[in-house]
Amino acid sequence: MTLVAQGRGGGVSEQEILAWIQATPNMHMALGFHADSNGDVREQYLKAQQDIDTVLRDRRVPTVHFIDPEQMNAALSWGLVDQEIMNYLKLTRTYRVVTDYDSSDNRIDYYGNVKAAGIIIAYIEQLRRK
Repeated sequence: MTLVAQGRGGGVSEQEILAWIQATPNMHMALGFHADSNGDVREQYLKAQQDIDTVLRDRRVPTVHFIDPEQMNAALSWGLVDQEIMNYLKLTRTYRVVTDYDSSDNRIDYYGNVKAAGIIIAYIEQLRRK
């Protein structure tokens, strides 16, 4: 797999993700993590999210959208949708949320990352069978 976009401390806008997807030819699979964390205007965020969904659908790219359950307003029509992994950032009693970005790329502790990896691997296997 090729990493097209990687999150960073201030977040990556949906518009940036859309531009990267549009500029990437021959995508075989997409795993998109959507979170309105950088102060996007709500309407722009949802429009870009729907545009991402449309581009992936039109290209017929097998996709999993990882969505924050509290921010799920877009009408995604393509691929699978997971609301569990993005919720880990809020489950401080189950998975320690790491506040120091230098100690964790995604602010989730080791055990939370192992659990999330298992879920993501299962999605990848499911997409490969399609």
